[in-house]
Amino acid sequence: MAFRMGISPSVPIKNNSFREGTYKTTTVAVAYTELTSLTVATTTPAINQLLRAGDVIQIGPSTYTGSVGRSEYVSVASVGSTTVITLDSALTYDYSIGDAVSFIGTRLAGGWTLSSNLIADILPNYMTYFDSLGTKFRGFSDNFAQSITYYANGADIRQTLGDVLIPGIVYRLGGFTADLDWATGAGATEILRLQFSDGVDQTNYTISTGADGDRSAWTEFSTTHTVNANPTTATYMLDYAETADKSLTVVFDDVYLEHARDTDDYASGVYTFDDDPDAGSVNFNLITQYQTLELANGGRVRYDATGTGRGIAKYETTAEFTNAPKALYNNLVNMLAWQNSGNLLVFHPGGDYTLNTSPYIQRTGQRIPPVMYGYMELTPKTHNHWDLLNYVSFSFKFMEV
Repeated sequence: MAFRMGISPSVPIKNNSFREGTYKTTTVAVAYTELTSLTVATTTPAINQLLRAGDVIQIGPSTYTGSVGRSEYVSVASVGSTTVITLDSALTYDYSIGDAVSFIGTRLAGGWTLSSNLIADILPNYMTYFDSLGTKFRGFSDNFAQSITYYANGADIRQTLGDVLIPGIVYRLGGFTADLDWATGAGATEILRLQFSDGVDQTNYTISTGADGDRSAWTEFSTTHTVNANPTTATYMLDYAETADKSLTVVFDDVYLEHARDTDDYASGVYTFDDDPDAGSVNFNLITQYQTLELANGGRVRYDATGTGRGIAKYETTAEFTNAPKALYNNLVNMLAWQNSGNLLVFHPGGDYTLNTSPYIQRTGQRIPPVMYGYMELTPKTHNHWDLLNYVSFSFKFMEV
């Protein structure tokens, strides 16, 4: 179970596991009085690309006569257009044009943007997925992933990171896909591509083609990109190309962008540990985001401290290395220097995820994410090997953020 680790650009891929929705604010576009539909101002992406049934919106404070200062929450029943939201029930108060409307939409993961001709959903939704062993899942290792339906040539989901790339450096980029559902019909060439641009040069990597047929098993895709001498804006993109009027539905999860400068594996874009941890020393701990408070009446209330209401959890990995090659420790120290300069690290715990041999929490059987952005800690231990120059013992800890 070889660990691997990379160094993120100073601006990392945001929300790489698609766990969090998109926070958006807009305003009332048509005065609201005792209706079950609410018309709001145009947003980018459009409302019907962000909200879905079951999401909650906040409206107010009101400036409408008789309701001044009022604010309330209401659940979404459906979103039928780019500006009209159908509510589960009529609101209690009235609202004027320009009053605030805000929400966390769970169709599109926060940090990502869509072409206008795409439909998205952050899982879980009403669909059910199964892996090759018949085990129910939604995301790759948890409940969350991004489902996309592409409808037109050149449609894409993307994230723009800005001018953050280092000239001449080899970056490794990739992620996981599942549930490829190609449209039927002859005469079409369909390609799902990973595109990455440094503002000057672009890498186009074919993830899958229509000829591959439909599939539901998770598959990792990755490639490398050597940055131009004068890079500008970094863009990570999942793009659909087709030669006829066809469509594709696919699920994405756990995408990444990393490099391995100042390590032995810089040419591959990710550092592979030179030694495995001590047998039995690896522990994966789930850090819950729920908080429990005791009330004055002796009752208790539990809430999601993230404010998302989705129970998003983080992971912490610990391991021991005894008499490991000094080269391993030196490489990790070099990566720690990047971390101390403001870069997140990208941790790959190892295992074959597509064959269900990925690491898991022993006491629960819960699958560990294949990609984690976070921070590393190294704690040197007393040398207990006669060759002090070439072997070292230390404790390793990685904390997902």
